[in-house]
Order: sequence, then C-alpha cells, then structure tokens
Amino acid sequence: MTNKLKDMTYDNLLNHCKSLQLFLTDGNSADINGPEMADELRVIIPMVESNLSPIELLKFIINIGSFTPNVSIALRILLALPVTVASGERSFSKHKLIKTYLRSTMTNDRLSGLAMIAIEHQFCQELDIEEIIKDFSNAKARKVFH
Repeated sequence: MTNKLKDMTYDNLLNHCKSLQLFLTDGNSADINGPEMADELRVIIPMVESNLSPIELLKFIINIGSFTPNVSIALRILLALPVTVASGERSFSKHKLIKTYLRSTMTNDRLSGLAMIAIEHQFCQELDIEEIIKDFSNAKARKVFH
C-alpha cells in the first residue's frame, strides 16, 4: 500500500483525499479533511517502510503520536469496513435460510430469535440444553409437588 503512495504525485494524492472526504461526508459533517490528509500523507510516507499493510501503517502512526489525525481516522474506517460488511452479509444469508416461503407467517420476535441462534451457533453449541429444558419446565410447572 505504501509503495503506491510513494509513487503518487501530490496532485493525484490530493484528488484521492478530496474524493475520500466527499465519500465520508454526511450533510455538513465530514470524518476527514481531504487537503489536510494529503499533507499528512506527504509528511509520513517518507518515514515508513515499503509495503506496509494498513494495520501496520496504523500501528506506526499510533506509535509516533497524533500529528496525523485524518490518516488515522481513514485507516480505522478502512480496517472496520470488512468486518461490518461480512457481519451484515452473514445476517441476511441466515435470514434467507430461516424465513422460507413455508415460514412466511412467522412473527418478528421468533424470526429474530432464530436468526440470533443461527448467527451465534458456536455459542449455542456450548449451552446445556437439558439444563435449559429443566429450568423452563420448573418455571412453567402448574402442579405443586409436596
């Protein structure tokens, strides 16, 4: 990643940073300042090794101090995106499996519960089903045993 930045002209870098600023703007609120980010990158890129990954670059920036806030914010957003997208895609995939044509009359509460179980199946495998059934039956028991 850093090799591409080293080979880029300042005008090209500035255009990319401005484009990123527009992309990360919502109304009057922007996450980064494009021209400032271009200046920050121009200062920091000669200081870093070639071929650093985004996470390695972020660690380097954190270690040297906070004089590059725009680059730090942009890298944090970049590193958070794949997790966010994967989680959303996994949720929709499970939703399609759970809510089929035959189960289209299912209530939202039940659908949400089943989706949570399907998404968090590793956690559910660790649960003791017998203990849960016993607790449920004791809570719902109508007969009092003497």
